[in-house]
Amino acid sequence: MIHLRSNAVYKLSAMVGAPTNMGTGITTVAGNTAAAIQLGDIGFGISAIDVSGASVVGGGTGTATRTDTIVNTVTTGPNFNYTTATTTTGRMTFPATLHDITAATMLLSGDRISASGDNGSTDNFMGVSLKFGYVPQYFTPETAFSFVVTLTIASSV
Repeated sequence: MIHLRSNAVYKLSAMVGAPTNMGTGITTVAGNTAAAIQLGDIGFGISAIDVSGASVVGGGTGTATRTDTIVNTVTTGPNFNYTTATTTTGRMTFPATLHDITAATMLLSGDRISASGDNGSTDNFMGVSLKFGYVPQYFTPETAFSFVVTLTIASSV
């Protein structure tokens, strides 16, 4: 889980980079090497948002009124709402993958988060859970693979 604080309207973006021993394509490549897995084989998105902090604008332990928006482009994709992943005949279908963030891509946006406090406060942040997933039958790795996801929060004004 990551903690987001902002005193202004914000947007959260992500970008994947530095893939090692894996491909940058959309679909699996046949073979028994780590490079058989592609960025498009790894699901990625937001699985939960926690606004329960007492100093979160529109949050708290009561009825939350925040309306943060997870990017969901239904027609053309991607949909970074990971809770919409589905399973069909034992195969996972991800609404967005790492291939969707090969360039800086907005995941989430919303109004000011922090109502008071500073970086040391324990109740003025919004918790965002990111989820990654892959189905292991896609490949048989002979070498470990890795990648880096860089997150950026910025004012969207």
